Amino acid sequence: MVCYGDGSNIVPTISLSDLTNIIVEIVETLPEKHYVFAVDDSKNSLIQIIKTISESLGTGKVLKVGKEQALTNKKLTQLDIDLLQTNLRLEAAAIKDMGFEWKYEVRLIMIEG
Repeated sequence: MVCYGDGSNIVPTISLSDLTNIIVEIVETLPEKHYVFAVDDSKNSLIQIIKTISESLGTGKVLKVGKEQALTNKKLTQLDIDLLQTNLRLEAAAIKDMGFEWKYEVRLIMIEG
């Protein structure tokens, strides 16, 4: 698997199980907020996410490709590369008040196959 850049940027995540519980809660309670960011409290970096996927589905190896080298890849646009290096930290404040039980609130889960 390939990581473009150093991979230290934070990427918001949520497990499918917890996202499903949030959707059910929203449908049942119809909150006043028009937008809800469904994220958990984990602060996983891009390299951690790629490494976990690689370990779960492949060899566990990750190749880091610098931004300059990534620009030579004809399949990637400048926007793609910029998005892969965005450091985005979101708080799960609005969903903390919901009445569901978190299953994977603060950790990156391994993919089971």
